[in-house]
Amino acid sequence: NMQKRDWNKAIADYDEIMKGAKKPDVAALERRGFPYRSMKKYDLAAAYFSAMIKAQPKDIEGYRRRAYVYRAMKDNEKAMADLRMILKLKPDDADAKALLASMERSAATPAPAKKPATPTARVKASPQPTAKIKPAPPAPVPA
Repeated sequence: NMQKRDWNKAIADYDEIMKGAKKPDVAALERRGFPYRSMKKYDLAAAYFSAMIKAQPKDIEGYRRRAYVYRAMKDNEKAMADLRMILKLKPDDADAKALLASMERSAATPAPAKKPATPTARVKASPQPTAKIKPAPPAPVPA
């Protein structure tokens, strides 16, 4: 169902899988978070990825999944915290290093200052004369 992008059916399928589990099924938690992420229900996706981390705190994939969700939520501080945790657990993780470095550079670079809004100058059209203007008399013809 996930391959068909039937997210609601995928969620229901993983609900069934998780219902009978005696301990957290980490793969099911991960698979349960993906449809929510795809549906842009980031808070629910983050909750499932957090449950993954709680079940296996030394597995970096829960942190990676949650970091991407936090980025989508524009919560860069939490995303960077998860990336740092990945690097604490696996210092040579190239993807986490690159993403964290990119995010830190973005955070350190001040956003360009916006120009203050300037009122648009409006030019009023000259009013049309209401009185008729008499034409000037013809110029004298030189002799």
